[in-house]
Amino acid sequence: MKRGHKTAIFNWRKEDGWSDVPLVLRRLSPERGEREFNEDMVGWFCTVYAEDDDHFEAWMLEHMKGEYDITRRFNSGNPMSTVWIKEDEDAMFFRLVWR
Repeated sequence: MKRGHKTAIFNWRKEDGWSDVPLVLRRLSPERGEREFNEDMVGWFCTVYAEDDDHFEAWMLEHMKGEYDITRRFNSGNPMSTVWIKEDEDAMFFRLVWR
């Protein structure tokens, strides 16, 4: 990691894959329960504001051993990324480096 690249991490959270099913969907499909499991949602999520997106993505490619995803977004014209990290060990290393 080079000095001078500022990166801010916000909204760090772990998802277990379970989510509430909205009432309107339960009424349309009574066989659905109140909660659903989605394997794609298991992992760690955060919002990243990187001064240099290419540097950040190169760092992720080099250091993450498991599955991860970086989705670039715009927050009222302010570029940011949503990051998903599947493995706990990768997430711990990420947090130690980018805090």
